[in-house]
Amino acid sequence: MALPGVKATERALLIRRGWLVRDVFVVPHERTQSLGLEQGPLQRARGVATFTVHSTNGPVRPVAQHLDVADAVEPDGGTGAAGSGGSPTSDA
Repeated sequence: MALPGVKATERALLIRRGWLVRDVFVVPHERTQSLGLEQGPLQRARGVATFTVHSTNGPVRPVAQHLDVADAVEPDGGTGAAGSGGSPTSDA
C-alpha cells in the first residue's frame, strides 16, 4: 500500500496523501511561493508535522499531514522520496 509522502523532482513538488481516498498534488516549482511547516503539541509528541505548500491561487491546497519530522524538514530525505512510501504515485 502506498504511504502518504512528499517528493521533490527537478520540475515539481509531488504530495501524496490519503488512505481510503488518495490524492496526488503536483506543484511546479515556478508556482511555489513559500513552504510551511506546522507542528502542534500532539504532533511534536508523536514526532510528526504538517507540510504545506503556498502557491499561486488555484483549485487545490497541497498539504501533507502527519509526516515524520525528518521527512517534513527535508522532503526528499536525500533519497528522492519521503518516508517509506517511495514515489508518490507508486501503488506498492
